[in-house]
Amino acid sequence: KLLWNYKWIIGALPSFPEVSLAKIMDWVEDMERRYLLEGRSLRAVYMMRYQVAMNTGRPEEAEGYFVQWLETPEKANATDLSGQEPLTPEVTPLSDCSACERDHRVHFYLARRRFDEAFAESRPILNGDLDCTEVPARTYAGLVMPALRLGRKTEAERFHRRGLELVQGSAKLLSHLSRHIRYVVAIGEHERALRLVEEHL
Repeated sequence: KLLWNYKWIIGALPSFPEVSLAKIMDWVEDMERRYLLEGRSLRAVYMMRYQVAMNTGRPEEAEGYFVQWLETPEKANATDLSGQEPLTPEVTPLSDCSACERDHRVHFYLARRRFDEAFAESRPILNGDLDCTEVPARTYAGLVMPALRLGRKTEAERFHRRGLELVQGSAKLLSHLSRHIRYVVAIGEHERALRLVEEHL
């Protein structure tokens, strides 16, 4: 359980300005040490390094960690013999669910402005084939502004409407509301944006 808790604790640390980057990296190093002591795959560690790098303005460094996450099997003793495609990680008690794994890839492509890949990656989520407690709410929130900027206005409105329904009334998902408010402002509905802010203060 401790190893699992490291994942969500470290993932949340960049949201707290009082926690320095050096302290966050100390946590990541300790996480890696503990995973190695337990004989676990470092896949979750690479995801944490990726998320910290992305959230602290180091996209090039983040991309390297993301590739390591993709290519590292969940089981420490698993190997990829093909030499062609990244190994599909075997599910273990420390794995993220399939929906979250897919959503990680969607957000990586969005962050790197690889929009075609992001939308293609999101299809199983948008089609309802994959979901969990945070997905597709997190996915809709991530896609709404890129869709609008790309001129895909009908899709953007659909992502907004569906995503907002999931976010409202859920304290756990409230962090995604800001992207929907940004969308409402972008389409010129300033009064509705203000109401959304007031309703959730």
